Amino acid sequence: MGTTMLTAKVQLTTEYSVEFEHYGSFTYVTIFTDINRDKSYGKNKWSSNKCIDDSYCISRRLYEANKHKPFFFIDRVSREDKFEAVSSVFFKAYQNGLGWKIEHPDRTIDLLKALKDGKFERIVKNRYDNNHTLIDQEDNVIYHRIHFSYVEGQLNESDYDVSRLAAFLKKKKNVCGVKTIDIPYYNSSFSGERAVEFTYVPSQKKWSEFVAWYYPDSIGSKFELYRKIGVCKYKR
Repeated sequence: MGTTMLTAKVQLTTEYSVEFEHYGSFTYVTIFTDINRDKSYGKNKWSSNKCIDDSYCISRRLYEANKHKPFFFIDRVSREDKFEAVSSVFFKAYQNGLGWKIEHPDRTIDLLKALKDGKFERIVKNRYDNNHTLIDQEDNVIYHRIHFSYVEGQLNESDYDVSRLAAFLKKKKNVCGVKTIDIPYYNSSFSGERAVEFTYVPSQKKWSEFVAWYYPDSIGSKFELYRKIGVCKYKR
Protein backbone atom coordinates (compact mmCIF):
# COMPACT_ATOMS: atom_id res chain seq x y z
CA MET A 1 0.00 0.00 0.00
CA GLY A 2 1.54 3.29 -1.05
CA THR A 3 0.90 6.91 -0.07
CA THR A 4 0.92 9.72 -2.57
CA MET A 5 1.64 13.26 -1.41
CA LEU A 6 1.11 16.41 -3.50
CA THR A 7 3.22 19.39 -2.59
CA ALA A 8 1.99 22.85 -3.59
CA LYS A 9 4.40 25.75 -3.74
CA VAL A 10 2.53 29.00 -3.19
CA GLN A 11 4.13 32.34 -4.08
CA LEU A 12 2.28 35.48 -2.95
CA THR A 13 2.68 38.84 -4.62
CA THR A 14 0.80 41.95 -3.58
CA GLU A 15 0.21 44.80 -5.98
CA TYR A 16 -1.23 48.18 -5.07
CA SER A 17 -3.18 50.47 -7.35
CA VAL A 18 -4.65 53.90 -6.61
CA GLU A 19 -7.65 55.55 -8.23
CA PHE A 20 -8.66 59.20 -7.94
CA GLU A 21 -12.05 60.88 -8.32
CA HIS A 22 -12.22 64.67 -8.34
CA TYR A 23 -15.11 66.66 -6.89
CA GLY A 24 -14.63 70.41 -6.95
CA SER A 25 -11.59 71.19 -4.81
CA PHE A 26 -11.58 67.71 -3.26
CA THR A 27 -10.07 64.40 -4.39
CA TYR A 28 -11.40 61.01 -3.29
CA VAL A 29 -8.67 58.39 -3.10
CA THR A 30 -9.29 54.63 -3.32
CA ILE A 31 -6.43 52.18 -2.74
CA PHE A 32 -6.76 48.64 -4.08
CA THR A 33 -4.67 45.60 -3.20
CA ASP A 34 -4.36 42.68 -5.59
CA ILE A 35 -2.99 39.53 -3.95
CA ASN A 36 -1.83 37.01 -6.56
CA ARG A 37 -1.20 33.38 -5.69
CA ASP A 38 1.00 31.23 -7.92
CA LYS A 39 0.06 27.61 -7.15
CA SER A 40 2.35 25.10 -8.84
CA TYR A 41 1.03 21.57 -9.42
CA GLY A 42 3.24 20.74 -12.35
CA LYS A 43 1.93 23.84 -14.14
CA ASN A 44 1.20 27.39 -13.01
CA LYS A 45 -2.29 28.36 -11.91
CA TRP A 46 -2.83 31.99 -10.91
CA SER A 47 -5.60 33.29 -8.72
CA SER A 48 -6.26 36.95 -7.99
CA ASN A 49 -8.02 38.63 -5.08
CA LYS A 50 -8.42 42.36 -5.73
CA CYS A 51 -10.14 44.37 -3.03
CA ILE A 52 -10.40 47.90 -1.64
CA ASP A 53 -7.74 48.40 1.01
CA ASP A 54 -8.50 52.01 1.99
CA SER A 55 -10.32 55.14 0.85
CA TYR A 56 -10.30 58.74 1.99
CA CYS A 57 -10.73 62.35 0.88
CA ILE A 58 -8.00 64.98 0.56
CA SER A 59 -7.77 68.44 -0.97
CA ARG A 60 -7.29 68.70 -4.71
CA ARG A 61 -4.29 70.89 -3.91
CA LEU A 62 -2.57 68.07 -1.99
CA TYR A 63 -3.32 65.67 -4.84
CA GLU A 64 -1.82 67.99 -7.47
CA ALA A 65 1.34 68.44 -5.41
CA ASN A 66 1.89 64.68 -5.13
CA LYS A 67 0.20 63.09 -8.15
CA HIS A 68 3.52 61.88 -9.55
CA LYS A 69 4.32 60.01 -6.32
CA PRO A 70 1.81 57.14 -6.05
CA PHE A 71 3.32 55.71 -2.87
CA PHE A 72 2.60 59.02 -1.12
CA PHE A 73 -1.11 58.19 -1.23
CA ILE A 74 -0.54 54.66 0.08
CA ASP A 75 1.78 55.33 2.99
CA ARG A 76 2.27 58.99 3.74
CA VAL A 77 -1.06 60.85 3.84
CA SER A 78 -1.59 61.75 7.49
CA ARG A 79 -4.86 61.79 9.42
CA GLU A 80 -4.63 65.58 9.63
CA ASP A 81 -4.80 65.83 5.83
CA LYS A 82 -7.96 63.74 5.52
CA PHE A 83 -11.49 65.11 5.43
CA GLU A 84 -14.75 63.73 6.79
CA ALA A 85 -18.35 64.69 6.09
CA VAL A 86 -20.37 65.85 9.10
CA SER A 87 -24.12 65.85 9.54
CA SER A 88 -26.15 69.06 9.65
CA VAL A 89 -27.19 68.19 13.23
CA PHE A 90 -23.59 67.93 14.38
CA PHE A 91 -22.49 71.00 12.42
CA LYS A 92 -25.20 73.16 14.02
CA ALA A 93 -24.29 71.84 17.48
CA TYR A 94 -20.62 72.53 16.77
CA GLN A 95 -21.36 76.13 15.80
CA ASN A 96 -23.16 76.56 19.13
CA GLY A 97 -20.23 75.05 21.06
CA LEU A 98 -22.16 71.87 21.82
CA GLY A 99 -20.70 69.36 19.37
CA TRP A 100 -19.62 67.15 22.26
CA LYS A 101 -23.28 66.46 23.04
CA ILE A 102 -23.88 64.65 19.75
CA GLU A 103 -23.39 60.90 19.90
CA HIS A 104 -20.75 59.52 17.56
CA PRO A 105 -23.12 57.73 15.10
CA ASP A 106 -24.94 61.03 14.50
CA ARG A 107 -21.83 63.11 13.80
CA THR A 108 -20.92 62.04 10.28
CA ILE A 109 -22.61 61.30 6.97
CA ASP A 110 -21.40 59.21 4.05
CA LEU A 111 -18.35 61.00 2.68
CA LEU A 112 -18.51 59.80 -0.93
CA LYS A 113 -22.23 60.55 -1.15
CA ALA A 114 -21.63 64.08 0.19
CA LEU A 115 -18.99 64.60 -2.50
CA LYS A 116 -21.26 63.31 -5.25
CA ASP A 117 -24.15 65.45 -3.98
CA GLY A 118 -21.96 68.55 -3.87
CA LYS A 119 -22.41 69.12 -0.11
CA PHE A 120 -18.92 70.57 0.12
CA GLU A 121 -19.76 72.78 3.10
CA ARG A 122 -20.15 69.63 5.20
CA ILE A 123 -16.69 68.28 4.29
CA VAL A 124 -14.22 69.25 7.00
CA LYS A 125 -11.20 68.16 9.01
CA ASN A 126 -11.64 67.35 12.69
CA ARG A 127 -8.30 68.44 14.10
CA TYR A 128 -9.02 68.17 17.85
CA ASP A 129 -11.37 65.27 18.30
CA ASN A 130 -12.50 65.90 21.90
CA ASN A 131 -13.19 69.60 21.34
CA HIS A 132 -14.49 69.07 17.79
CA THR A 133 -12.44 71.82 16.22
CA LEU A 134 -13.50 71.70 12.58
CA ILE A 135 -11.16 72.91 9.85
CA ASP A 136 -12.27 73.92 6.36
CA GLN A 137 -10.47 73.04 3.12
CA GLU A 138 -8.31 76.15 3.42
CA ASP A 139 -7.12 75.00 6.88
CA ASN A 140 -9.10 77.70 8.68
CA VAL A 141 -10.90 76.93 11.95
CA ILE A 142 -14.63 77.16 11.24
CA TYR A 143 -16.40 79.76 13.38
CA HIS A 144 -18.09 78.48 16.53
CA ARG A 145 -19.09 79.45 20.01
CA ILE A 146 -17.16 77.98 22.96
CA HIS A 147 -19.06 76.26 25.74
CA PHE A 148 -17.50 75.91 29.18
CA SER A 149 -19.21 73.19 31.18
CA TYR A 150 -18.23 72.57 34.78
CA VAL A 151 -15.71 69.99 33.49
CA GLU A 152 -13.95 72.16 30.89
CA GLY A 153 -14.42 75.46 32.73
CA GLN A 154 -13.48 74.35 36.25
CA LEU A 155 -15.25 77.41 37.64
CA ASN A 156 -16.28 75.74 40.87
CA GLU A 157 -16.95 77.27 44.26
CA SER A 158 -13.80 75.90 45.83
CA ASP A 159 -11.82 78.28 43.58
CA TYR A 160 -14.30 81.03 42.61
CA ASP A 161 -17.08 83.12 44.09
CA VAL A 162 -19.63 81.49 41.79
CA SER A 163 -22.59 83.71 42.70
CA ARG A 164 -20.78 86.96 41.91
CA LEU A 165 -19.08 85.43 38.85
CA ALA A 166 -22.40 84.29 37.39
CA ALA A 167 -23.94 87.74 37.94
CA PHE A 168 -20.92 89.36 36.26
CA LEU A 169 -20.96 87.04 33.23
CA LYS A 170 -24.67 87.62 32.64
CA LYS A 171 -23.88 91.28 31.95
CA LYS A 172 -21.22 90.52 29.32
CA LYS A 173 -22.47 91.03 25.76
CA ASN A 174 -20.25 88.28 24.31
CA VAL A 175 -21.39 85.67 26.85
CA CYS A 176 -24.64 83.67 26.90
CA GLY A 177 -26.17 80.65 28.62
CA VAL A 178 -24.78 81.52 32.05
CA LYS A 179 -26.00 79.26 34.83
CA THR A 180 -24.97 78.03 38.24
CA ILE A 181 -25.28 74.26 38.64
CA ASP A 182 -24.92 71.68 41.37
CA ILE A 183 -21.90 69.56 40.47
CA PRO A 184 -22.89 65.88 40.15
CA TYR A 185 -22.24 63.82 43.26
CA TYR A 186 -19.41 61.81 41.65
CA ASN A 187 -17.34 65.01 41.25
CA SER A 188 -18.58 67.20 44.11
CA SER A 189 -16.25 65.80 46.78
CA PHE A 190 -13.19 67.44 45.24
CA SER A 191 -14.64 70.17 43.00
CA GLY A 192 -16.96 71.95 45.40
CA GLU A 193 -20.73 71.67 45.27
CA ARG A 194 -21.56 74.36 42.72
CA ALA A 195 -20.02 75.64 39.49
CA VAL A 196 -20.66 78.22 36.77
CA GLU A 197 -21.21 77.18 33.16
CA PHE A 198 -21.38 79.59 30.21
CA THR A 199 -20.89 79.95 26.46
CA TYR A 200 -18.47 82.48 25.00
CA VAL A 201 -19.49 84.08 21.70
CA PRO A 202 -16.43 85.33 19.75
CA SER A 203 -16.83 88.23 17.35
CA GLN A 204 -17.36 86.92 13.83
CA LYS A 205 -15.64 90.01 12.41
CA LYS A 206 -12.56 89.40 14.55
CA TRP A 207 -12.71 85.60 14.40
CA SER A 208 -9.36 85.21 12.64
CA GLU A 209 -7.66 87.35 15.29
CA PHE A 210 -9.29 85.33 18.06
CA VAL A 211 -8.26 82.01 16.53
CA ALA A 212 -4.67 83.21 16.18
CA TRP A 213 -4.17 83.30 19.95
CA TYR A 214 -6.85 80.90 21.21
CA TYR A 215 -5.69 77.89 19.17
CA PRO A 216 -4.14 75.38 19.26
CA ASP A 217 -3.22 75.53 22.97
CA SER A 218 -6.79 75.45 24.21
CA ILE A 219 -5.81 74.78 27.84
CA GLY A 220 -3.46 77.74 28.24
CA SER A 221 -5.65 79.90 26.03
CA LYS A 222 -8.67 79.20 28.23
CA PHE A 223 -7.06 81.03 31.13
CA GLU A 224 -5.97 83.84 28.80
CA LEU A 225 -9.63 84.17 27.76
CA TYR A 226 -10.65 84.21 31.43
CA ARG A 227 -8.20 87.05 32.00
CA LYS A 228 -9.50 89.02 29.01
CA ILE A 229 -13.17 88.81 30.00
CA GLY A 230 -12.58 89.34 33.74
CA VAL A 231 -13.27 85.89 35.18
CA CYS A 232 -10.05 85.95 37.19
CA LYS A 233 -11.35 88.85 39.34
CA TYR A 234 -13.66 86.40 41.11
CA LYS A 235 -11.03 83.82 41.99
CA ARG A 236 -10.81 83.13 45.72
